[in-house]
Amino acid sequence: MTASPLSADRRPLSEQVADALMSRILEENLQPGDQLPTEPELIESFGVSRTVIREAGRTLIARGVVSIRPRRGMQVAEFDERNLSRQVALMLRLGGGTFAQLMEMRAALEPDMAAAAALRRSDAEVAELQHLVDLIAVTEGVDFDREAHIANDLEFHSVIARSTGNPFFRHLILPFNEILTATYLQSPGYAPERSKTHEEHARIAEAIASGDADLARSLSIVHVNRVSAAAETLTPHIRFKDAQ
Repeated sequence: MTASPLSADRRPLSEQVADALMSRILEENLQPGDQLPTEPELIESFGVSRTVIREAGRTLIARGVVSIRPRRGMQVAEFDERNLSRQVALMLRLGGGTFAQLMEMRAALEPDMAAAAALRRSDAEVAELQHLVDLIAVTEGVDFDREAHIANDLEFHSVIARSTGNPFFRHLILPFNEILTATYLQSPGYAPERSKTHEEHARIAEAIASGDADLARSLSIVHVNRVSAAAETLTPHIRFKDAQ
């Protein structure tokens, strides 16, 4: 691995080294478990002190990019998609905004996401969507399991995102789902709306299975608009941090 030259900006050297190593990981398409150069090699390559290299390593660990094992040095870390989505969700909640604004973002993304899924989904993904619809129906009875129902509800949207074949959709939908999970678990209005959720999910799944992109888009619009309209019922006491 050839080190990237450090720039003349005023950022700490450790941050510049961390960014240079991240760039090399991407450029060389290194995979989880691949070994990075040893500490002495990095010191020589970058022309910096051991302290700078170790601080850069701590920065990369905090970013979830590398792990460090005794006597083995730095390795590319396994990508923890769920952990990253939790961090992004926390950032979004602390950054300000309302449930209605979150739904506005969903309305901008999910209809086109459903349309793309209708055109690109695999048979296995169709089966997975139908299975989730069935699970939501099962939890409609007397023994309503709120946590399971919410998990299946939001996983349905994750599978649609995955079915598009576009990784950006998948990475965007996960933080939304983290926020919605925390919100719905506290919401007294979620349970009364669950039958509508089941009906709408079933129709969206059918449209995706049939490859009807226009219908999948229009049904997704109906679904998101209904949830948006029910915001006061779903989240009467939920407020994110006030926008700055």
